[in-house]
Amino acid sequence: IDSVWQSCSVGFNDPIFYYYRCTYISKPVSMNKIGLTEIKNDAILGKMPIVRKNMQGLNGVELKPSEYARILKLGKCKAPVIKYSADISDKTFCTEKNVEDKLIKPLLNQLGYSESDYVQQLYIEIGNHNHALIPDFVLLPQKSRNGHSAFAVIEAKLSVTTEKQLDEARRQARSYAKLLSAKVLSIISKEKIWVFSEKDDFEKCIAEYAALKLSNDDIFKLRKELTLN
Repeated sequence: IDSVWQSCSVGFNDPIFYYYRCTYISKPVSMNKIGLTEIKNDAILGKMPIVRKNMQGLNGVELKPSEYARILKLGKCKAPVIKYSADISDKTFCTEKNVEDKLIKPLLNQLGYSESDYVQQLYIEIGNHNHALIPDFVLLPQKSRNGHSAFAVIEAKLSVTTEKQLDEARRQARSYAKLLSAKVLSIISKEKIWVFSEKDDFEKCIAEYAALKLSNDDIFKLRKELTLN
């Protein structure tokens, strides 16, 4: 590690760049170089999962404030120190049920869905009836001789802060969406709302929003993605 940079743009999708999500960085602050051996032997940095993996897959790793502060100290760097302060989400959303009751249900109401338009915890028997799938929210469900179907599936998570967590949630929810022949899949946590489409087998996120900072424009766009209109 030889410098600290600051993000100078919000995350965005660049159709020309190779990766799907991008951000511009600037304002580099140099520091005394910290080598891999020193990082591995450090009491704080050595416990980081990416360090235990020998820095493999280093394309975006979230640091705890304590880890970031340790890097600044070891490198004698004068970059700004990050201080954590609790916000409303920490107090309001402590469990997945909080996310379901205090975020997803009010959001569905804003999007024009009534309680009769969705089923929460839909029990779907599969195979020889010894197994079942239970999606958190199923929008516009229908039942026929061939089984259940729906327009959209929503998977609730308390917190999703890494790409790995998002991918695991997507894979879990995709099994529900495919079984129900859904057109849209959404993952909602206290941090963000992600939307996926059946057009590419729910592989790439087609839209994402800050869950607690939805503007009127965001609601309008999300309504188009999570409704038939």
